[in-house]
Parts: sequence; structure tokens; C-alpha cells
Amino acid sequence: MTDDQRQKIKMLRYQGFGYKKIADEVGLSRDSVRGYCLRNGLGGCGGGVSFGISNGYERRI
Repeated sequence: MTDDQRQKIKMLRYQGFGYKKIADEVGLSRDSVRGYCLRNGLGGCGGGVSFGISNGYERRI
């Protein structure tokens, strides 16, 4: 997994996308994306991940 893929995964998770959609977008397997997300606090429901104003992303409630 490249640094660009990691950044794109984070960006897409914060926008509420699921593992499969992200995997298709970055060219990795769903399990690779899921594993990365779980190891980096981006797991769970995609829509529920989008909470971080501090990283410049829109806050969802």
C-alpha cells in the first residue's frame, strides 16, 4: 500500500464511503482496506467515521 493510497483511504472514510467502494477506488482488496482502517481508528460504519473537524473535514452529526 502506497502513501497516496493511505491518504485516499482516509479521505474517503471521512466522507462516509464503505470498504468495498474505497477498495475499488484505490485498487486494493476490500480486506486490505478494512484492515488498514481498523488498525488506524477508521473502522466501523463509514458514515460514523466522519467526525473530525480538526483534520479539516466536515463534521457530521
